Amino acid sequence: MKTITTTVVFDLDDTLYPEKDFVISGFMAVDEWVCAHLGIKGFFQQAQEAFEQGIRGTIFNTVLDKLAANRYNQLTINEMIKIYRNHFPKIQLATDAEEILKNLKGKKNLAIITDGDLSTQKNKGKALDLENKIDLVVYTDAYGRENWKPSKLPYEKVMDHFHVKGSECVYIGDNPSKDFKGANELGWLTVRLRRPQSLHRLIEAPSPEFAPKLEINSLSLVDWGNCFWSPKSVPPPPLRKRGNCAKGNF
Repeated sequence: MKTITTTVVFDLDDTLYPEKDFVISGFMAVDEWVCAHLGIKGFFQQAQEAFEQGIRGTIFNTVLDKLAANRYNQLTINEMIKIYRNHFPKIQLATDAEEILKNLKGKKNLAIITDGDLSTQKNKGKALDLENKIDLVVYTDAYGRENWKPSKLPYEKVMDHFHVKGSECVYIGDNPSKDFKGANELGWLTVRLRRPQSLHRLIEAPSPEFAPKLEINSLSLVDWGNCFWSPKSVPPPPLRKRGNCAKGNF
């Protein structure tokens, strides 16, 4: 007997839009502040280069060390972080995400579960006009850092809101280190979207309970018109082959 999927839930960053676009937007906002308040030019280019080199967590310090030497302190860094997190981002939905959300609106319960600083994620939601495209957005930070994914709580919030069982839900995300474990434990179908330019495309699940049941590389390649899941027919997680897509039937 087939269980009809009534509820389709997405991750946000690098699932519905390219996360790198937010990073670039944030660097631009910080660049304006650095130029106006510190009189320093060239921050954006240096920050972008540092990001492309794989530097994480210390980009602002690294760039200012090059451009400002001793002309900054931790208060400066704190203000830059604040601007980066709170700016209104210049981002837009990926083409396949825009199409899928439009096609599924009114046919399925649509939700998002997203981690991250609450004000930052809400600004992303406003920039992407999610209020008019999605039925429910669960901002995990609203429930405390301990309830970010892989906590089961945000998935339970979705089930409670729509009054559905786990077997009726599918979760689509990009990061196997956190996106799928909680959903797996609740009986959801979990699908990894491994976009070619995703920031987490090379990360693999740390253990089997973190692994998705299916993997795709584009939302447009899913058979959304026949959106169901039969527990007996779901194949095991496919071996990843670069450039291939496991076409899900759910």
